[in-house]
Amino acid sequence: MKTLVTGATGFIGPHVVRTLVEKGREVRCLIRKGSNLERLKGLEVELCYGDLLDRDSLRNAAKGSEVVYHLAGVVYSLHPGDYYRVNVLGTENLIDASISEGVKRFIYFSSIQAVGPNKREGVLLDENTPCRPITPYGRSKLEAERIVLRFMKEGSLPSVIVRLPLVYGPGASNCRSAILFRTIYKGIFKFIGKSESRLISTCYIENLLKALSLMEESERASGNIYLSLIHISEPTRLGMISYAVFCL
Repeated sequence: MKTLVTGATGFIGPHVVRTLVEKGREVRCLIRKGSNLERLKGLEVELCYGDLLDRDSLRNAAKGSEVVYHLAGVVYSLHPGDYYRVNVLGTENLIDASISEGVKRFIYFSSIQAVGPNKREGVLLDENTPCRPITPYGRSKLEAERIVLRFMKEGSLPSVIVRLPLVYGPGASNCRSAILFRTIYKGIFKFIGKSESRLISTCYIENLLKALSLMEESERASGNIYLSLIHISEPTRLGMISYAVFCL
């Protein structure tokens, strides 16, 4: 089974690619020119150079693929318009390409920022929590979700959406999770507010990978949004004790 992975050179992407390769899957990675391929070394994958804003390159990347894992997107930018162009329009372009090439399952990596801050004290976020994103990034991820769901409801493309929290694990040395844990370890990071408000949503990369396998394989997963649950996380000198659960 040929599988297309976008965002394959980031932190989560190489883990997804490696897991798929170990399962015997034929993996194609959508790569931008100039991307650092260090974390893909040693993996038997096909590299396909393109861009989410280049429709022709996306059709070429999706050709022959049965499953698409869409991780690519803008997370940090000084220009708010970049979030919309890449995260929204780019996702729509990839969906169009996937439909035209007969993709059977589309897995979209969104973010809990699409939901926005949890203002209900003592109540966990879930998939039914009203979405009120407050950042350009969060708003772009929510808009992209709506596009994914629209095509799914039309019957054009079976899809699953997973809203990622702060993901941590091997290879995250330059990610927000690693920076957070290092500051906690050094005693630099300080929680603001009451002790009972010390909540943060995190997910270990291996737990995420197991959840993704279920999302791809389960017919019940199609058309659903999955959110990692927020759990109490206590700061320690060894980092942060935390866990996340995906329910199918």
